[in-house]
Amino acid sequence: MQLSLRIAIVAATLAAPAAAQTPGAGYYVANTEIRSDTCGSTVASSSFLDGSYLAYDGWTLDHLSAGGLVLDRITTFPVFGFASFVRVSGDGSTAYLGESSFGVIYEVDLASGATAPLATIPGNYDLALDVTPGFAYVASNIFDADFGAGVVLSPNEINRLDLATGATELVASFTGFSGPLSVNEFGDLFAGQLPETFTFPPDSIRALLRSEEHTSELQ
Repeated sequence: MQLSLRIAIVAATLAAPAAAQTPGAGYYVANTEIRSDTCGSTVASSSFLDGSYLAYDGWTLDHLSAGGLVLDRITTFPVFGFASFVRVSGDGSTAYLGESSFGVIYEVDLASGATAPLATIPGNYDLALDVTPGFAYVASNIFDADFGAGVVLSPNEINRLDLATGATELVASFTGFSGPLSVNEFGDLFAGQLPETFTFPPDSIRALLRSEEHTSELQ
């Protein structure tokens, strides 16, 4: 299906360090606390409604309880890949894993553990399921990791992925690091765009909106 594409910059903000933040009415700034064993780690995770979650660390995909106990080791990979994301299908039967070492996106049957490559998108970073069943969006780009000497980036691309065939369709391309993706109930796609250099200065992160029906700014 051919998609029309309209993208607008809808926000531009990066929070300053906690000490410099001015909280709104009814809120206060507290010390940062890690609430999950995957927070701040290289483990990609995706939660279920009961609080249990999937954790993918590049070697294994595990199902863990809300308290972090391993309930089931679903699959193991023979070669390590730096974990990008794990997402669960709407019916809860399938997980989609991305790793950025080789750029492979895997499809995993959560009941049997059967695992198969679905697509290869180098530098994949995040995946968001579309409201249209059987499709998803993937953000990706390749960068020079020598941050101190400056960062050289390939285009930050967003591809629409056919979850049945693995076919991809480029729907957006822009500069900067890949950011998170989100799709709302209307099918609008929101994509974070980070600057081309590290570290990121204040007020430098942009959120982009893609909509087949409209383009608008968030207030």
